[in-house]
Amino acid sequence: MRVLGICASQGLHLCVLDDDKVLFNYSKMDELKSDNLLSVIDDGLKQNGLTLSDVDAIATCVGPGSF
Repeated sequence: MRVLGICASQGLHLCVLDDDKVLFNYSKMDELKSDNLLSVIDDGLKQNGLTLSDVDAIATCVGPGSF
């Protein structure tokens, strides 16, 4: 199962997991979330020959922040 993980409560943190293997990991504390979120997701998927339709689930955190 491929999972896209997103946390934007403090900085921007993304990962793509394929079962227990990390395909993509991105973490920047000073990143502007709304400006870069979609392009970073797209780049991470493309680096692994994937599109959003190849992702089975999306996991996100619920925390402080406006995005």
